[in-house]
Amino acid sequence: LQTKKQHIQNIFFKTFSSHHNPLIPIQMVSKIDPTQRKKGLVKGLPHADTIIFQGPPGRDGIPLEKTLKLNSVNAPRLGDAERADEPFAFAAREFLRKKLVGNKVNFYVENKFNDKEYGRIMIDDKDDVATMLLEQGLAKLNEDVKSKPYNFSEYKEAYEKAQKHHRGIFSS
Repeated sequence: LQTKKQHIQNIFFKTFSSHHNPLIPIQMVSKIDPTQRKKGLVKGLPHADTIIFQGPPGRDGIPLEKTLKLNSVNAPRLGDAERADEPFAFAAREFLRKKLVGNKVNFYVENKFNDKEYGRIMIDDKDDVATMLLEQGLAKLNEDVKSKPYNFSEYKEAYEKAQKHHRGIFSS
């Protein structure tokens, strides 16, 4: 017999399953495949580099969530009661919020570290969200990661373009 927690996890993982075989839950995939596409409904963005997906309701009626951080991309942080917003934090989040929240998008998990998942998100399988942020100068590229993103060269090109044209965080 399954425990309640196992049952909820099974429902959740089946929701965010492989495009090619929706019956294989994420938790059963032993090796991360950066080309394995998953689909999810975007619920919100606490920061421009962190996306929350909404899953189906659990037994208690509360929808399950999945959080994905953009791989090798660091967006400015919104402030809180103790610190101010970093420059362009609100602009970066709003830029993506308008494009993502309430929409189903494809995402790819490329890395896991300390129970956090890192990857990339595609709109209509053609527009990479991280590339869009980097091109607008609304995020920085972290080049010091061991496991580079699947399309790192595209990210680097977009980042250098924003620097060259003094966009966003590079405007001053």
